[in-house]
Amino acid sequence: MLINETTAIVTRKTILVPYRTSHVERYNQWMQSEELRERTASEPLTLEEEYEMQAKWRLDNDKLTFIILARPEGSFSHTKAFIDTLPMVGDVNIFLTKNAEDEDEAEVEVMIAETTFQRQGLAFSAVSALLHYVINHKILPNFEGLGHEEISPSMLVARIGGSNTASISLFKKLGFRIVKPENVFGEVELRVCGDTEELMEHWEDRGEEIGFSLDDDS
Repeated sequence: MLINETTAIVTRKTILVPYRTSHVERYNQWMQSEELRERTASEPLTLEEEYEMQAKWRLDNDKLTFIILARPEGSFSHTKAFIDTLPMVGDVNIFLTKNAEDEDEAEVEVMIAETTFQRQGLAFSAVSALLHYVINHKILPNFEGLGHEEISPSMLVARIGGSNTASISLFKKLGFRIVKPENVFGEVELRVCGDTEELMEHWEDRGEEIGFSLDDDS
């Protein structure tokens, strides 16, 4: 989506920035890992194909993507020059689709690809901020065939490999509950439970939105 192309979200542990061409090479390096591809249900792409995918995702109305940067402890500057020096560690996404029952869904995915930054609370921080962003902004998906006019908590879903106990625990901490056992692909389905105000109490790190200039890097 273009809606977040000039927005960064600053949280206690992360900075979420738009997925730009400068991120593509590192992202493609990550996805050479068979383990990461399996965890994200992704196909291997060449670098050229990855650039094409980034350009497509930027314009697609059914995808909202942020790259996750690790926020350093101590002093911090909101300038783009400083933010561009921070390590790129993963991504967080929402994909709009319809399920087998023809119901509108907003599927949430998060990946911390850099092993040295895993299990440090970055995924929780990133997903919390993303959920606040889509609910508070009442994002209008403009997705053909979508019955809802905005993304609502009832649409949120996560599908995670049954053996990925860390990710399942993460989403439970965010107020999701397992509603379907492992399917033929070995994935469990989790959905949010409770009203919006109750849910947002689980999303502890709402983040601070700041303007983010692309400077010709789209």
